[in-house]
Amino acid sequence: MKMKKDKQKEHHSLEKVELTPQTPKEAILSYIVLILGVIIRAIGMQYFILPNEFAPGGTAGVATMLNYVTKVNAGIYLLVINVPILIISYFFFNRRYCIRTTLALVLGSVLLMVFDKLDEWMINEFSWNFKTILDVGDQRILAAIAGGVFCGVALAMVAKAGGSNGGTEVLGAIIQRKMPSVNISWFISMLDASVILVSIFVYPQGIVAIMLSLVMLFCTSKMSEIIMQGFKTATKFEVITTQPEELGEELIKEIGRGVTKIDAVGMYSHQKKAIITCIIRKRQIPAFYKILKKYPDAFAYITNTNEVIGIGFSRPAATARSVYKHAPKIGNASMANPVPDNVLQDNNTNGSENANSEQSNENNN
Repeated sequence: MKMKKDKQKEHHSLEKVELTPQTPKEAILSYIVLILGVIIRAIGMQYFILPNEFAPGGTAGVATMLNYVTKVNAGIYLLVINVPILIISYFFFNRRYCIRTTLALVLGSVLLMVFDKLDEWMINEFSWNFKTILDVGDQRILAAIAGGVFCGVALAMVAKAGGSNGGTEVLGAIIQRKMPSVNISWFISMLDASVILVSIFVYPQGIVAIMLSLVMLFCTSKMSEIIMQGFKTATKFEVITTQPEELGEELIKEIGRGVTKIDAVGMYSHQKKAIITCIIRKRQIPAFYKILKKYPDAFAYITNTNEVIGIGFSRPAATARSVYKHAPKIGNASMANPVPDNVLQDNNTNGSENANSEQSNENNN
């Protein structure tokens, strides 16, 4: 009995650990992002999903179907369904996450009610409202796409702000806390799929409603993935060569990107080689290929990367200048000024053409 209590106490302490405190500026910014995300989601629900007779997954889908059947505002159902989930979440997650999730849920539900009343008032006063303006008619696929884009942007913004929209997201996280072996994505997908399948019995065109829901979920997933992963994309080259010094020097001199050299041995030939790693902008790929053609023995492969962080990608060129000021030379290429000034200045628009200092230092070693 004592061991069980100790285990529960340990589990409780691990789950309730607070995150690193935020500065007032960071906290305010995160709340602004969260509120904007909630507003965007409410707009997507009110003007693209609810009027077009299809249900998104999760608790929002349940609220949407109940709204269609009873004509009671979906925000009320969304709030009622999620309150028990929110109460349970306070026993599993840190306070910051719970507070922001509660804010997102309550504000989202209230906004749906406010938008509904606003539309009623506008139709009485002006004979039009936002629903009439955004009416897609028979092109309901457009509503599913737009609803998915709006909800995807909102999902990513709320998540980046440290909260969630409640519902299956919170349930999935709770299940994973209790059963770490469970795949949370699979669990949430199953819950969403169950709600979507039920919609076939709710809407007149059940099959069409399911197809629209799937389109909406796909757009939501893709849009949130794009925003969460970031827009700072690049291309990573890895080149296996017996001429690492020459190739590295030319890449630094001609393209202005840092390289990392890793010693390697071919398992078939047992010949000593090196792996050169270089991350470049996509517009620099032709120049990279041009250099690579000079080394017929090289074996290269590329991968796409997201949210690149470092000098030349997310740090200004001035920082690169200061880092490379005392760097030694590699062959004839000086890391203090590996590329012309006009290339470094290009950082403000298309990204700096300077090299990453950490990769360059590894190459020197």
